[in-house]
Amino acid sequence: TMQTVARDSMVRKLTEADYVPAERGVPAWLGDLLAWIICKTLPKGIEFARYSIDYHYLRNALFVERKLGKDRAEQHIPRYAKALMAAYEEDMQEKRRQAAAMLAAQNANNGANGQEAE
Repeated sequence: TMQTVARDSMVRKLTEADYVPAERGVPAWLGDLLAWIICKTLPKGIEFARYSIDYHYLRNALFVERKLGKDRAEQHIPRYAKALMAAYEEDMQEKRRQAAAMLAAQNANNGANGQEAE
């Protein structure tokens, strides 16, 4: 799950200063092939649901923390989500450190240019 979080374009934009998302997705034929492979090889049913929920909570927590700040985000993330994410806390701390370092670098750069970071 954390591998998917680490590769997510929204997370990469929060944690990697030089990341630029692609303007277009893969060609349709390749998307169809990937969908077929995923359908045949990845978890299905309840296992996929668990994976998907974990992934989205983790990704969204990073986003909310970035936009609202850690203290305010704490008030907006429900207890059940925090309980689910507890198993990933060590890995999440690393992603938070990366996001904070990137934000600090952006603020320093923007401060030098007279701008504010988002």
